[in-house]
Amino acid sequence: MRMLPMNMGRLGANVGTNMAEAEYLIDRLLVARSRTRGEIEFRLLVGVPRAGAGDLRWACSVSIEPLERGTRDIWGADAQQALDLALKHVRLALREYGERGFPIYFQNGQLFDVDTDAIL
Repeated sequence: MRMLPMNMGRLGANVGTNMAEAEYLIDRLLVARSRTRGEIEFRLLVGVPRAGAGDLRWACSVSIEPLERGTRDIWGADAQQALDLALKHVRLALREYGERGFPIYFQNGQLFDVDTDAIL
């Protein structure tokens, strides 16, 4: 896992327009396991909050490939709300996969508990 330090002075600075160019708060490899499909390795990315162009709102980009297609921006009134909502989206998505028969594991094989394990 790679985490960038939170520096409020540069929050949103040097952030690209897509996940390939963005800085990440979270860059983590996890594994979803299924009896019928085996293991599916996926990459969880949550971008640094960034101000919307000409907007008073902020966004955090979230990618959970290949469990979800593409990258989505999660919007909030400010940087903290955008990040909070992005983390809530991640928790809900991972919980849903677990409920569908795809429990989530860390790469070391330990079960990832969506409710208690820290995403950030």
